Amino acid sequence: MNFQDALFLLPGLIIGLTVHEASHAISAKWLGDRTAEKMGRISLNPMRHLSIYGTLALFFLHFGWGKPVIVNLYNFKKPKFYYLLSSLAGPVSNLIICGVCLVILYMNSSQMLYNILEPIFLINGMLAAINLVPVPPLDGSKIWPCLIPGMKPTISGKWSMIWVIVLIISLQTGGIDKVLGPVFNGMQRILPNKTPYHTKRPANFPQELVAPEGVQEIVYVNKKPNKHGLSFDCYGMTFLVKDDQQGDSAYVDIEKRLTRFGWRKLKYKLDDPEVENHEQLIEQAVLESGAKLQSRNGFWVKSPDVIIWVYRNNISLPDKKSDSTKMIGAMYLDNISDEMLEDLIEYKNLHSEEFAGIEFTKTVAKPEK
Repeated sequence: MNFQDALFLLPGLIIGLTVHEASHAISAKWLGDRTAEKMGRISLNPMRHLSIYGTLALFFLHFGWGKPVIVNLYNFKKPKFYYLLSSLAGPVSNLIICGVCLVILYMNSSQMLYNILEPIFLINGMLAAINLVPVPPLDGSKIWPCLIPGMKPTISGKWSMIWVIVLIISLQTGGIDKVLGPVFNGMQRILPNKTPYHTKRPANFPQELVAPEGVQEIVYVNKKPNKHGLSFDCYGMTFLVKDDQQGDSAYVDIEKRLTRFGWRKLKYKLDDPEVENHEQLIEQAVLESGAKLQSRNGFWVKSPDVIIWVYRNNISLPDKKSDSTKMIGAMYLDNISDEMLEDLIEYKNLHSEEFAGIEFTKTVAKPEK
């Protein structure tokens, strides 16, 4: 996580931690313990709940925490049961925030609102999940002992720092991902679809575009308008390969399939160098990031109004510790622009033998005077 990502997540963390800790305090008061109230913790002022070190940790350790609310369970009439309820109040408050965000997102189709509420929804869900892990100082270390007969709901303070170190190590090494990973993936699945991207092949996807077996992280772009009114100019299929051998095989499989469906590969470069195209846009973005790009692509035609662009990119990042991205994809453009149509007509005039049996019925729109 870089500094910019941390700043993006910070508002959601502030909201989540503030409501989380305030919920502990107010629930303890309702149940009979006024310790947190006397310390001024029944408040929605973030400054009363945020920890300086916990906030800074977001930028360096990729997670954060707030000031723990002190609860004296011996002020409760039913110590173990009421301590359980006050401990659950924090995670439950985060789930309530998630629910509110989700309702708003399904009721409102604004992309700007989605960009604001999505990180708040995800962060609060993760806060609720991680606080069920039975490791001090997380709420799970208080919740589970209250549920298991014979266990004491309090833990000696001298062990707190050791458990914090254990928690940091598990977060940094990915050990806790076994718990948080499925939660995060599940939360993403229940979010309303605000993008055209799908991990499962859409029903109305062009039959020519099928990812070869064994590839990784297949993503489909569906051009048809979704329920939020978004539409796109093409269908797309992109996936990652693990090595050059699999990349060669996958690229050949796509080309064989297009040939079986009657598509023809253009032998020469279609686009005019002065015309801005997909390849140039990708190459420009990659170069601006400081990475290196090795690309291979080809255009396929079947009718004058439809083009399939097959590409293969190997992006090497400037950080030598990071693996290069070996990406293959195909874009199905069934509503090509006038600029591309002009290039196609010019290409046909130069290489008419490649267009035998293909008649051009679409004309380039002339600009209005």
